[in-house]
Amino acid sequence: MGQRVAVLGAGGWGTALAVHLARSGHEPFLWARDSALVADMRARRANAVYLPDSVLPDAMRVTDQLA
Repeated sequence: MGQRVAVLGAGGWGTALAVHLARSGHEPFLWARDSALVADMRARRANAVYLPDSVLPDAMRVTDQLA
């Protein structure tokens, strides 16, 4: 696996960047400040609000914790 990468911001651009990184062999952690959005993204494996047509790869992690 490639590098662990943090992407801060789960809007359309941040989500697309994290998806691209995961598809390129990296392990992205996508941070969102909204815990409800994080829970929804984890359940659906998609960002229904900002990028609904893109499935989140398994290598991608979504979190609301900066630590």
